[in-house]
Amino acid sequence: MQARDLMTRSVVTVQPRTPLAQAISLLVGNGFAALPVVDEDGHVIGMLSESNR
Repeated sequence: MQARDLMTRSVVTVQPRTPLAQAISLLVGNGFAALPVVDEDGHVIGMLSESNR
């Protein structure tokens, strides 16, 4: 099995200016543990992930 076998084409991302409440809603609503943070050109500049604190 390869990573492409698990990936979907519709990637959910956020931008640095995305409100935190909206980003959390995307995480929870999609059952994700993390979201890529992208710049205006769609380049990944970071990751927003859940915490188990």
